Amino acid sequence: MNNRPFAETLARLLEERGWSMRDLARHLQDDFDGWGSIGTLSQYNTGKIRPTMKALERMAFSLKEEPSVFAEYRLVLARTQLDPEEVGLAVALKNLERFEGR
Repeated sequence: MNNRPFAETLARLLEERGWSMRDLARHLQDDFDGWGSIGTLSQYNTGKIRPTMKALERMAFSLKEEPSVFAEYRLVLARTQLDPEEVGLAVALKNLERFEGR
């Protein structure tokens, strides 16, 4: 499982494909009706803004990867499973017990 920061993971995935950031932006724009500007991707890459779950899912789709390739995506999923407003208190507590290994 990959536990590298977003920028490192993205750089590796782009390198494996021989893509630049512009290539990714072009693929995103084709796949998602114009979504995915090079400026926004650059801000994600430099850490100026954090990519949302939706952004991570879209990038993964265009890269033909599972979103879980990004550690940040897995962390958001874990946080959601522990949020009583998202899953209800009983489920959140049950998930917490599972995470704690009880």
